[in-house]
Amino acid sequence: MVNSLDNDTLPRLPIIRRVPTRYQRILPLTLMKQLQCSVVGAATGVLTIAISDSRHIATSASLEKITGRRIFFVLVDPACMRLLITRLERYEHHKCREALGCPYYLHRLQLLAFHRFLHEHRYRLP
Repeated sequence: MVNSLDNDTLPRLPIIRRVPTRYQRILPLTLMKQLQCSVVGAATGVLTIAISDSRHIATSASLEKITGRRIFFVLVDPACMRLLITRLERYEHHKCREALGCPYYLHRLQLLAFHRFLHEHRYRLP
């Protein structure tokens, strides 16, 4: 399902601040950054994708192949989309840091001893 290429008939989403968690990983972050788009909703067999530039409607067939669903586009302000993608990036970085954080199963002294051992043998920690 492809919307008309005319900006006047493309539905507009006035403000978008967040993407529900269940939609955040449907499209890869690199693709969202490249196309300045994000999945913002879904219905049976259809994804609602917010885009900031109506020229990206031409990618509809590719997005349908990636997701396995039909695509319904809504237009959003480019500044809102940049802010939304920045928030998604920040969330991804936070999740990565959280996953790579301090191992909870080691006692602090064990971790310190391990760090000293690596340092003495010239291994560098990030």
